[in-house]
Amino acid sequence: MTQSNRKVNKMKHLKTLLTALTIAALLCAAGCALPTATNAPPTQTAASQTDIGPTQPTDQTTPASTAQASEDLIRIDFATEENLEGYEGFDEFVEAESGDRRAFFAQGYVRDFALIEIDYTEADGDFQFFESKVLYEQPMLLPVRPFVAETFWSETIPTHGIRFVDENGATRYFWLSESGENGKLFMVEFENHK
Repeated sequence: MTQSNRKVNKMKHLKTLLTALTIAALLCAAGCALPTATNAPPTQTAASQTDIGPTQPTDQTTPASTAQASEDLIRIDFATEENLEGYEGFDEFVEAESGDRRAFFAQGYVRDFALIEIDYTEADGDFQFFESKVLYEQPMLLPVRPFVAETFWSETIPTHGIRFVDENGATRYFWLSESGENGKLFMVEFENHK
């Protein structure tokens, strides 16, 4: 690829990103939720993803549960070339260069998105998780631009999670893990006990 072609591709990417941000700002100013992306590529297999759906508005975090809803807000999958194909780019955070890469795909309005470290306390055999450190944050996670994190992901007690504000204004927390049995990625919503 010649240098002029790279410049043209960068300009196209910048134009698309600015257009998406402008649309998002206009929709937010008008009080509307962002539409879901219709041109986002589907993932390779449904078995390797977990979806997070909308909640009812609350003034606190939502109660702990596994995420199951009819409309998806964020999808997690392996950050492979195939899964990222069709996007003009992605935001990335690298905590450990030899770690595993996970991709987060917004399917709707997601703001104040953050990758977090989580910790826990144990009382009477119950684990209570809480956000202990923000590793990366951005104002919005857009359907046209996924987020990729490269780090070491725990298969037992969760050490990483995400936090975001959904379209109803509820702050939501999810811990992230990969099954030691079948390698599937999953997220579990938790109440932040900090």
